Amino acid sequence: MHDCTGDYYLLNGEQKPVSEFDEAVLQSDDMIYEVMRVEDGITLFIEDYLARLEKTLSMSNVSIRINPDGIRELLAKLIRMNNYTDGPVKLMLSPVTTIAYLMKPYKPEPEEYLSGVKTILLNRERINPNVKYWNPDFRNSVSKALQKHHAFEALLVNRNGEITEGSRSNVFFIRDNELFTTPVHLVLQGITRMKVLEVCRTENIRVIEQIIPAESIGTFESAFLTGTSRKVLAIRQVENVLFQVENELVKRISGMFGQLVKDYIRSHRL
Repeated sequence: MHDCTGDYYLLNGEQKPVSEFDEAVLQSDDMIYEVMRVEDGITLFIEDYLARLEKTLSMSNVSIRINPDGIRELLAKLIRMNNYTDGPVKLMLSPVTTIAYLMKPYKPEPEEYLSGVKTILLNRERINPNVKYWNPDFRNSVSKALQKHHAFEALLVNRNGEITEGSRSNVFFIRDNELFTTPVHLVLQGITRMKVLEVCRTENIRVIEQIIPAESIGTFESAFLTGTSRKVLAIRQVENVLFQVENELVKRISGMFGQLVKDYIRSHRL
């Protein structure tokens, strides 16, 4: 089932009722997508998302050219016609189709921000992790695994037994007050991930980018996910390995990222 919600969506710039949304438009083999988040009516870090989209297209085998100003206007129209203030939006592009819609949020329950979430390991890897190809078969297989294990997220494990990223997020581990995360060339460079790294550099928090074997996760004290909808989210467990949720470094990073979002919204209202 598609994740389009709200009253209206845009198909090649034309306003359409969500009740008429046809999943067939998502079946193209050459579709690239991007997910952004609206908060207080502002599309957060849109400059970074558009820059990533242009980079994605340059690295893909899909011939699509975009006009960043046109994309901004398209998203502004989508937000305006739905009177939308908070939540994710999805942009999907193929050589012949442009779709923009409000997306059903994939985020934890409010109490899970306090208790942390359960995750699983999944032996899957993306062929080109830095390109956001739309792959419904991948999404369906992940969803089935999450439902089977009553988990929030799946951490992907490649053929070498290494953790790369979450199916919809990036992942960080903590040991001795230091952050560990997979090198960027092996993962999709999430915008929230990028912003977390920025605030860590500003606050002199050491971040070590290195390969993380799945068998080594028991050596870490805490872990968290970053993502467009979930922001900074503590992990309670990976499979049967439990982590400390009440971690001061996770709280500190979450607070710093939250302040960064507030500052962005404030500056873009001026």
